[in-house]
Amino acid sequence: MKKKIYLLVLSMFALTAFGQFPAPTNFNYSLYYFMIGDGGYCAGNYLIGPAYCSHFSWDAPDTSSISSTLIHYKVHYRSDTSMWNPYFIDTAFITTNTEFSIELAVIGWVWVTAVYSNPDGESDSSNISYNGDLPINIKVTDPNDDFSITYLQKEKSIIIKDYLRVQEIRIYDLSGKCIKSSNCIENKYSVADIKPNIYLIDVTFNNSKKNSRKILIN
Repeated sequence: MKKKIYLLVLSMFALTAFGQFPAPTNFNYSLYYFMIGDGGYCAGNYLIGPAYCSHFSWDAPDTSSISSTLIHYKVHYRSDTSMWNPYFIDTAFITTNTEFSIELAVIGWVWVTAVYSNPDGESDSSNISYNGDLPINIKVTDPNDDFSITYLQKEKSIIIKDYLRVQEIRIYDLSGKCIKSSNCIENKYSVADIKPNIYLIDVTFNNSKKNSRKILIN
């Protein structure tokens, strides 16, 4: 009987401890490489390639049923230098947003936790993401290709060179899902309604020729 009561108390304590500090969910990590001759924004700065930009995003935990106050998040980075050790953390970046970018190429494990106050505590980790390779591309230039896209961060819009020849534009996320499309193209195409991340811009011209570019929207 005592053993049953003891196990019940332990199980209730575990549920209370984890429930008191809910963890972030749907953690996602993406890495973008600016090639030589290319450039783009990362963490509010304009980078000139070659350069890397790491982008992290996640969903906020449900805090409706707890008494603690969520004060910030910790993005944890454990470099891939030895065997996995869950208690060894190389770096932690603090942010109050549910997304974070940094001018850094991450090789290893990354995840996010939520930090609370009153009472103080830190949540368990979100799902863990691992990256074991760095993208390094060689840009091939076609002398007959006059296609270019410019992203205007302050205006949250993109400009397509020679837009009058554009028949349709489609924007795909990293999973290949088309999240936005239009066949009414003006000088500036707004992307203000798109969540910051890396996307593929696919453009079809009047002569049925297609072209695409990767861009970092932040």
